Amino acid sequence: METDDYVCIAPSTPLSQAIEAMKQDEGGCAIVCAEDGSVVGVFTERDLLNKIVGRETDLNAPVSKWMSPVVATLTPEATNR
Repeated sequence: METDDYVCIAPSTPLSQAIEAMKQDEGGCAIVCAEDGSVVGVFTERDLLNKIVGRETDLNAPVSKWMSPVVATLTPEATNR
């Protein structure tokens, strides 16, 4: 399933910029991608609520500190068999 409806940011993106990028996405998340385009994590509204809101946080620290690193992906050739 191809889509261009996502936000992709680098793991080194400052948290403040990651939050702004996530706000631009209707799905409420930002996909965290390595330089080669591979997915290394996801930063979601849930990550924001559970890991950041209500805590003293450095908004200049990299989003990789708070992203969820476990991401399952499928290739376009994947089937349900």
